[in-house]
Amino acid sequence: MNINYVLLFLTGTILLGISFGIQDNWSWGSDALSNIATGFYGSIVVYYLIEKRLEEAHEEESTERRRIALTRVRRPLQSLLNFLAQFYKAASNKPDPIPKTYTEIFSEGYFDNIRYLDFEQDAPVIPKRTWMTYSSEVVVRIKNQFDQVIDTYSSSFDPETLELLEKVSNCGIVGYCKHLPTLIQVDKQKGFTRDYLMLNGAHTLLKEDLPIILDLLERVNSVVTPSLSLSSDFGRDDVSPKWGINRTNLKIK
Repeated sequence: MNINYVLLFLTGTILLGISFGIQDNWSWGSDALSNIATGFYGSIVVYYLIEKRLEEAHEEESTERRRIALTRVRRPLQSLLNFLAQFYKAASNKPDPIPKTYTEIFSEGYFDNIRYLDFEQDAPVIPKRTWMTYSSEVVVRIKNQFDQVIDTYSSSFDPETLELLEKVSNCGIVGYCKHLPTLIQVDKQKGFTRDYLMLNGAHTLLKEDLPIILDLLERVNSVVTPSLSLSSDFGRDDVSPKWGINRTNLKIK
């Protein structure tokens, strides 16, 4: 309880007690003390109402700041989700039915299909470059955007959301894709040859990353309008990448 309320209550009670004690011998003084005591009790009510309104105003401000901060997360999160969805489309034969939401894309079949993505083939971008180069560029840009949001709006996020943002910004697939050009250079220097299919097993990283990413998506969609969702054009054959365009013909166990 606020100490001011306690002091006001005790003072009012003492004065009221004194007024009762002297009312027989000093009636006008008793009335005066009684009125003063009533004023103290009234002050408690007034202070409570003011404090409550200030708390409500502060809560409203905090909620609005959190909404604005989560709105800033929208851009990098949308980019990350679309990038991961591209993995699936480029590596998968056209499914029936075609997924219409991120949740439908990131089902168990997602992890099986993306194993066939050949990272040495050209990504669906201009100017032309391989999935190796493209993936590194994309995750570096996305991570920078996430980190900028964290640095700018950290005080507006609750601890759980801030921790979630940190996890997404530093998730396994981001770190792996970021260093792909270095992996190729090392392989060439060492004389290694390999098939770069979904980073040679790094698809397993996404099994750990996606629940975290989808958790962040749920938090963002709880406050932003319109909600962040998969484009209705995603499944079209004339929208890049084409279904299965970078799917390897190699047999995978």
